[in-house]
Amino acid sequence: TAPAPAPAAAQPAHGPRREGRRSAVQCPASAAAARPRALLALPAASLLLLLLRLLLLFILLLRFRLVILILLFLFPLLLALLLVLFLVARLALLILLFVVPFRAATAAAAATAAPRAPPAAVAT
Repeated sequence: TAPAPAPAAAQPAHGPRREGRRSAVQCPASAAAARPRALLALPAASLLLLLLRLLLLFILLLRFRLVILILLFLFPLLLALLLVLFLVARLALLILLFVVPFRAATAAAAATAAPRAPPAAVAT
């Protein structure tokens, strides 16, 4: 009384074939176009406003000659100091992670190998 199942060749392996519009998974460009343009323009507008504020602050601070001195000399010096600190910290981390456990492992291996008796002499 149950209807006979359709043969396997009638349907593709990925499911029944649908005609018509494509889904958003198949076409990501249509999903991006469906978003409102205001949401896409909001981060750019806030970034532009932030850059404008920084430019105004820089123009106000340029009246003082000390700012030019800081920008020309102290800022690159600070960057170089930060780079040196980063390299030293990385070297210290490398030593802590690899050299110290390796030395501890070799010391433990030497301690366990020391009490071992020498091999027995072969009788001639």
